[in-house]
Amino acid sequence: MDTSQSSALPNSTSGQVVAQVLQKNLICCEPQTSVQQAALLMQQHNISCILIKKAEHILGIWTESDCKKLDLSDITLLRQPVSQIMSCPVLSVPDHCSTSEAAALMKQKAVRRLLVTDSTHTAIGIVTQTDLIHQQPLEHYLVLRDISSILVELPLLLQAELTVAQAAILMQQTQRDAAIVKFDNADYGIVTERDLVHFIAT
Repeated sequence: MDTSQSSALPNSTSGQVVAQVLQKNLICCEPQTSVQQAALLMQQHNISCILIKKAEHILGIWTESDCKKLDLSDITLLRQPVSQIMSCPVLSVPDHCSTSEAAALMKQKAVRRLLVTDSTHTAIGIVTQTDLIHQQPLEHYLVLRDISSILVELPLLLQAELTVAQAAILMQQTQRDAAIVKFDNADYGIVTERDLVHFIAT
């Protein structure tokens, strides 16, 4: 399976490499697959992204974060081919790339996942931010980092009467992957990017 874009990173000589932490189960769909069908596949497999493939060539990627960019008030959009809204090319790294190099590349390119390829440039898996975080030693968080390094802005608060389309717009504008939902009876809930995928799938 050929990939669209590869990052030229040096061979890692120490530490853990992405081949040790990658997810090997690549879920793909054809370019003509509808947006709704692609979302349904993501929902069924409980995954955060889907790769768009033609023959053995990876054309692009569509992620749950991309759902925020869609006009969810336009129902006709759900029938469009996912290839029209996918991100491309797909950023990739070789399987010998160190996890620290992969993390640095994600930060530099502002992405959450990287395709992993072998020596023949064939896609063999995907590595995500979560995969890399799980490999960090506990001391990295409890000892080496101070509290200011993990502070975040106040959560996005949405009123329950907003439409899903309006919520997606606000999440995209504020670059949030989740929001708190306030109901009239003083109860609270939460809406996430994955909830947007489920909305599109149904």
